[in-house]
Amino acid sequence: MSFFRSSETDALMRGLDRSYAMIEFDPTGKILAANANFLTPSAIRWTRFAGATTHCS
Repeated sequence: MSFFRSSETDALMRGLDRSYAMIEFDPTGKILAANANFLTPSAIRWTRFAGATTHCS
C-alpha cells in the first residue's frame, strides 16, 4: 500500500476544498483546521479559531 497521493487524488482534494466548508477536529474536540469556505461565511479569523475546543456534550 502506498502512502503517496496521486495527482488525481490531489486534484480531488483541491476540488473538495474549493467546494465544501470543512473543519477538522481531534478526538477531544479541539479544532485542528478549517478551510476558507468554513471561515468566510462565519466571519471568523483563523487566529481566533485555531486550537479552540467544541462545547458539544
